[in-house]
Amino acid sequence: MLPRKPRGTVISEGLKVEGNVTSQELVEVYGQIRGDMNGTCIVVGPSGEIRGAISADEIVVDGRVEGPIHGADVILKANAVVKGSLHHRSLVIEKGAHFEGSVIPLGATAAEAAPAERAAGGRAKAKPAKAAAAPEPPRQAAE
Repeated sequence: MLPRKPRGTVISEGLKVEGNVTSQELVEVYGQIRGDMNGTCIVVGPSGEIRGAISADEIVVDGRVEGPIHGADVILKANAVVKGSLHHRSLVIEKGAHFEGSVIPLGATAAEAAPAERAAGGRAKAKPAKAAAAPEPPRQAAE
């Protein structure tokens, strides 16, 4: 019996892709891509490098990206190095990540985003994300 195929695609370390990549499933990048990526979920691993635009619902970067990122939920892990604009609905930047560019919430107009970009001189320095408070345990009803 053949092993069950995992859902998604892995671009392995040592593999270099020149051209655009589109997928409706998870794409994990550990190699290099020179082109744009479109999909539902894109993960750039620690050895991964993308030079081009990324557009997906969920994006996790733990490698290098040079180009604009458009994602509903974007996470820059501690090893991330990103140069380009970030268009997002939610954004998490872990301590240690390096980000150089502009941050634009989805739905913001160019006029709303411009003051923040000008204030940062077109460069934003990542601040560590604060840890979320642990939820309180449920209380038992008094009898």
